[in-house]
Amino acid sequence: MIYLKKEKFKRITKRLTAFAAAVAMAATITFLTEIRGGYFGGFGNAIVASAADYTVGGYTITTDDPTCYTIDDNEGYIVLNSNANVTISGSDTVYTIRVPENATNVNLVLKDCSVLKDTQSWRNAIELLAGSSAKITLEGVNNIQAGRECSAIRVTAGSSLEIYGPGTLNASIQNGSSAAYSAVIGSQYTQSCGNISIYGGTINANSVSGLAAAIGTAKWNGTEGASNGTITLNGGTINANRIGGISTSENFNVVGNGGAIVNSSVINADTSGFNGIVFNGNTGTVYGNATVTEDIEIPAGHTMTIPNGAALTVGTGVTLTNNGTVTNNGTVTNNGTV
Repeated sequence: MIYLKKEKFKRITKRLTAFAAAVAMAATITFLTEIRGGYFGGFGNAIVASAADYTVGGYTITTDDPTCYTIDDNEGYIVLNSNANVTISGSDTVYTIRVPENATNVNLVLKDCSVLKDTQSWRNAIELLAGSSAKITLEGVNNIQAGRECSAIRVTAGSSLEIYGPGTLNASIQNGSSAAYSAVIGSQYTQSCGNISIYGGTINANSVSGLAAAIGTAKWNGTEGASNGTITLNGGTINANRIGGISTSENFNVVGNGGAIVNSSVINADTSGFNGIVFNGNTGTVYGNATVTEDIEIPAGHTMTIPNGAALTVGTGVTLTNNGTVTNNGTVTNNGTV
């Protein structure tokens, strides 16, 4: 049996303790790094984590499954894979959000989230690549700002975007002095746009040029996207100064089931399948069969006309407050309060 002096025993014990701590720290760093990459190293996909928060730049990402997204630190992307179900909150000026080609059934909740690019950045804030589909649910107030000549939300031809409330989306582009433009929500330059469907929330998107739509496509060097998807406005309040195409209405169809309230000065599209209420400044018109599903006010100095053949239904539990002028040449059905 070997006997150690008391002081030598203490030194050996101290070194062993330090070595064990270093090994534990290295293992922890490796584990967290692998989580950041979207998987649990050594365990494959067999482990499903409970809902947890992960920090990326200034964002907090909450998800039940950290394998559903990856982080591209070199390019600055949060990449959402097929069947991803994540909530992103917080604010950042570096990382943007990408739904890659053919990634489907992506569910993204924006919760008081700000994706902020500036005039020095040639970057979409959120982008859906060809063949992808994503549902964005808005909670709180969300500010999505693109860089120069880019889109706040790029919807590539062949992709599909759905937006739901109840929150607010403020979408904009920091274009600087560039002469080329992209749609705020939609396509870039001369490219075609995918399908855009809005079911709720408050959408604020205004183009700063007559060469680009707030929701739709853009035009550059005399050319704009000609093989576009459909813009569906089924609900919410949509404040967008230009919707559809730039030069011709033949490039877009705008449809709706009657639940949307739209404030727009230009809808350059085939609207024969649209039902809803459209305000151009102080003047509102009911198209087709519109149903008010949220409380609405006609402010003083504003008018709303229900033309012959059109119908307006005030839904159950909904209040329509008229402080302006309503002219009814069609049909009004009141299931709420007027």
